[in-house]
Amino acid sequence: MQEVYCLGLTESQVKTLLVRILEVFSQHSGRKVERFRSSVELHPQNCPIRPCPLYPEVRL
Repeated sequence: MQEVYCLGLTESQVKTLLVRILEVFSQHSGRKVERFRSSVELHPQNCPIRPCPLYPEVRL
């Protein structure tokens, strides 16, 4: 799975994406993972992925 930009997604789209991530991780690890330990929401300005749709320039 590659990085996914959540900017512009609805809450239900994000929840669906998170369920899919858990499914893929479960398949990869061979163990059923049902939930995340914690949830962190970052402001788009704090997105660690560069370049991204909000900040297309590459920062080194």
